[in-house]
Amino acid sequence: MSNALIDQAPAYDHLGKITFMVRSGGYVMCRRPRCMPFILSEKEWRRLPKTEEEGASVCIGGWTR
Repeated sequence: MSNALIDQAPAYDHLGKITFMVRSGGYVMCRRPRCMPFILSEKEWRRLPKTEEEGASVCIGGWTR
């Protein structure tokens, strides 16, 4: 596991808020409100915007608008 600190504040993409749950082995488990958890790499998590306005144009995990 990396020693880098991970910002646990909620992140956003074009579908809305993403909440941090846990991190292990270079990956982050997160979830959307009322949805099943999913996995992102730490690198993907760090790139996500932390404001809803900036997240409106970001797509992750193969989801397209």
